[in-house]
Amino acid sequence: MVQEVNQSANVIVLGASFQRGSGGGIVSSTNINNVTNSTISAAAFVNNQSLSGVVSLNMLIIDKPTMYQNADNSTDNESLVSSVIVAAVQLNSSVTHAINISLYF
Repeated sequence: MVQEVNQSANVIVLGASFQRGSGGGIVSSTNINNVTNSTISAAAFVNNQSLSGVVSLNMLIIDKPTMYQNADNSTDNESLVSSVIVAAVQLNSSVTHAINISLYF
């Protein structure tokens, strides 16, 4: 997902979602309630107040990470059983604050 955070005065990009069999999509201030009340496989979004001073918001959702399922090479024999969400937030250099990210699986 690559989008401007502030697309307009009424639409703010908050994150991304993925629904198995359907594909991925943007989570914005206009559709956040529809996304959280749907049958998504995975989603992540940033609290609107956390976007103060955010220059860039990047998210990657790997819904079925079969290539990484047995990535653990320790003796614990662990395996990955859920979607993977990677988020990167770049802040304005003069801003430092906590970022509130909600994850849904």
